[in-house]
Amino acid sequence: MKKYNINKQFGIYRFLKPPFCKVAFFVSKILNTISYWNLKGDNLVSIEKIKIKEDQLNLLLFKPLTKNPKKTLLYIHGGAFVFKGHKKHFNLCKRYAYEGECNVIFIDYRLAPKYPYPIPLQDCFFTYKWILKNKKDQEIIIGGDSAGALLAIDLMIEIIKNELMKPSALMLIYPLVDPTMSSNSMNEFTSTPMWNSKLNRKMWRLYVKNQSYISPLEKKEISKFPKTYIETAEFDCLHDEGIILAQKLRQQNIPCIINETSKTMHAFDNKNCPVTEHAIKERINFLNNYD
Repeated sequence: MKKYNINKQFGIYRFLKPPFCKVAFFVSKILNTISYWNLKGDNLVSIEKIKIKEDQLNLLLFKPLTKNPKKTLLYIHGGAFVFKGHKKHFNLCKRYAYEGECNVIFIDYRLAPKYPYPIPLQDCFFTYKWILKNKKDQEIIIGGDSAGALLAIDLMIEIIKNELMKPSALMLIYPLVDPTMSSNSMNEFTSTPMWNSKLNRKMWRLYVKNQSYISPLEKKEISKFPKTYIETAEFDCLHDEGIILAQKLRQQNIPCIINETSKTMHAFDNKNCPVTEHAIKERINFLNNYD
């Protein structure tokens, strides 16, 4: 097995290759559902569970208790479109809420393979319209990691198409972008830990199925994107997709911050360590200073 120069701070995650099959999807769904419904706030952040009856969607509202935020972050979790949000996502949302001084709406969107494209995107679009209706006094930021980052990008395109009020910023963590999988990092990183191009191909098949899907890189709406933060991991098959997206945005004169983390792999922020802490602080700095 090929070895990669991943920082030793990540411990076992440097070698971990999580299973990607129906059994794994089922077990993960049970465990993460239990985690979701047992989630509680603390002395810094309250957590409210919201049910949108019109679309049968579950949301979490993370709200900093000691501050009066004037912005809302809609956060769309990663998980290859097949895994629910988990404890790492919830802990990050707490930090984004308190340290980023914002309300955070976390969406429990429907998952592939039962609910393939465009259903997860439709859930995100419905949630965005719900935020516009219920958080009228708030600036909005859209964020997401991995597959969730692609949903954030596609949501941004739908917002522009439908001429809705645009969010003030985008925060994209190791984003998925290109269904053609034609980048150099995609060709190179076929056996990297946590995620690789072989798993990526399986994911696209489950998500898109028989639907026609066009990369956001080819959409004209990208020229109207707001200021964007893009974070990449060095040993990640998605690395180059994030860079290509950043270059595309800059070509359209859209302010874009690129944070290329080094000696990291996909989903490196599952591990608490100094490298991860630095990256999280960069994200929070963006939430506090995007304007």
